[in-house]
Amino acid sequence: GMLYLEELVLFGDSNEVVDWQPLAANCLAGGLGAGNTVILPEKSTMDSDGNPLANFATTREVLLNNGVTILIASESGSSSK
Repeated sequence: GMLYLEELVLFGDSNEVVDWQPLAANCLAGGLGAGNTVILPEKSTMDSDGNPLANFATTREVLLNNGVTILIASESGSSSK
């Protein structure tokens, strides 16, 4: 897995993640943790009301419970926590 990461960017026009389980597994195995940041695409993580999509919700909780900072980036280039 990916060990000793500080920041992971999975945002980009051609990068649409549909299976978030490997990211959660990496976090649970100690790869990502407290103090790390992930930048994720809005279109495959959040709905129009700002709630996590069903296929991302569990991974979101795993990341947050392990101290990972999640930044959600939109196509416009803005980001939010």
